[in-house]
Amino acid sequence: MDPIDRIAPIVDNESAFRQACKRRLPSVVRVNTVKSTIRQAKAALDAESIDYETVDWNPRLLILDKRGPGNLWPYFHGWLHGQEEVSTLSAIALNPQPGERILETCAAPGSKTTHCAALMNDRGLIVGNDNNLGRLSALRANAERLGLTNLAITNQDARNYSIKPFQGTFNASDGFETFDRVLVDAPCSCDGTIRKNPDVREQWTKKHMNSITQIQQSILQRAIQLTTPGGRVVYSTCSFSPEENEAVVDNVLTELPCQIMTWKPPNGFETTQGETQWNGEMFDDSLQNTHRVYPHYNDTGGFFVAVLEVTAWKIEDRLSQVSNLRATMDISLIGSLRMLIRGSLTSVQREKRWYTGGKIHTESNYQFGISSHSGRRATGNCGCVQIIFRHRWRLRRLAYESSEPDRTTGSHQPMQSNDLAIWRQNDG
Repeated sequence: MDPIDRIAPIVDNESAFRQACKRRLPSVVRVNTVKSTIRQAKAALDAESIDYETVDWNPRLLILDKRGPGNLWPYFHGWLHGQEEVSTLSAIALNPQPGERILETCAAPGSKTTHCAALMNDRGLIVGNDNNLGRLSALRANAERLGLTNLAITNQDARNYSIKPFQGTFNASDGFETFDRVLVDAPCSCDGTIRKNPDVREQWTKKHMNSITQIQQSILQRAIQLTTPGGRVVYSTCSFSPEENEAVVDNVLTELPCQIMTWKPPNGFETTQGETQWNGEMFDDSLQNTHRVYPHYNDTGGFFVAVLEVTAWKIEDRLSQVSNLRATMDISLIGSLRMLIRGSLTSVQREKRWYTGGKIHTESNYQFGISSHSGRRATGNCGCVQIIFRHRWRLRRLAYESSEPDRTTGSHQPMQSNDLAIWRQNDG
């Protein structure tokens, strides 16, 4: 299946879109303001007789006539860094401030991470994480060349990222448990990079795209859990596919405490609003506040960016009805719960016996943990359902216990309750 043919019907100018996808991508560099100024970088290029053009909407970006800027001495000394024009939107949308704690979940080879560090004036902390150890070497090399001192590098799976390395060694004041802002530049099918990688058009498959959406959802969910309430999470991809973009964001809107922020790109950079429906599937209306970039808009690659604000943990109205259920333990009840919570159920049976009044009493406690579609225990405000049978299996209580994840490990940890037994199960 051709990814361009697949997405063309929702593009406003299909002919211009197709023509732009055939053109070669311009060579763009970003001025690294940690080591240089825009004026110094331009003077260095002038001295080397390199023709360039300043990008109208972002003075830190220069379009070079020469390709392969890596052999220029301003590049070697860290004054310049090669980066696609459209990819700078991620850090601009994140808007990191000096002194803040920032995490990029999928950081290598480091263009967006080093851009964030420059916007922070090399102050505060930015953690660049990637699960690919080989790619992390490129991130480290770029960080050293660009002169960054506020970067820490971790090698973890972003789907269950652990904050333990940054917790206090001796007391809580030594470390932290959440980040102020998190950037998720998720791994994707890369159909938006077709101008840079023409082979993508032949190699792209819908099967691969569908397989990667679960990874994207898990990474974004974990990013939200790691963010301080009131903080910001940016989700971006270089994909045209709504399954990897709007559908992923729509999923976390229903599962976790967050909302889409209204954000406007810099003046002079053209985008279009996100889709609210695709192939018969409807998305939240707030997805209109996300941004799509097509190649013919600004002579760039394809891109998607959504800005989310993390809110306080709360029990959603759609799950509150569970606490009022009174029913018998049968297959139809399990089916209803499965549909209601949109997950799969795993059960644990516990039996307790005691002797009072000359009789033996038995209490059987069935507890159902909620697992996500990917097989991992769901985090967020899903919680656990607890069904208690006493005296000949008569149903006494069916209650819903809300919970939030352990921000340290990402495991499911129910909150305290005065009238329900606590079930704690750390799934790592």
